[in-house]
Amino acid sequence: AELLEVVASRVRPELARAGVSLEPAGEPAARVDGRRANLAMLVLKNLVQNAAEAAPRGGRVRLRGGAGADGSVEFLVEDDGPGLPEIVRSRLFEPCVSGKSGGTGIGLALSHRLARQAGGRLELVRSGSTGTCFRLVLDREP
Repeated sequence: AELLEVVASRVRPELARAGVSLEPAGEPAARVDGRRANLAMLVLKNLVQNAAEAAPRGGRVRLRGGAGADGSVEFLVEDDGPGLPEIVRSRLFEPCVSGKSGGTGIGLALSHRLARQAGGRLELVRSGSTGTCFRLVLDREP
């Protein structure tokens, strides 16, 4: 829950300027410590910024976190934008692939690598006309 609040505090001004609301919610029992928390924060910040850019003015970004059934920690970032174009979905985590005008295509590729460095994975849960949802899963530490 604390990690989500840190991410939220860093992106709220940006989202407010875009006219997008942020809804963070986390379970206090889910814990991520040290280096993994810093890496997760970078990934989540990028995902929230992307979601805010995709959401329409007056739209919402939802940021959720909690313990997974297998001892992992899971985070979801959802928006109510138009979804990712098929060409972007097919090459999602490759560098230099972007659906944004003027986008570099580096953010998701870097976030994917950071998720692996944190001992987890970044996944596209869904993307369609009602929005996009990404999941960051940090596997249980050995």
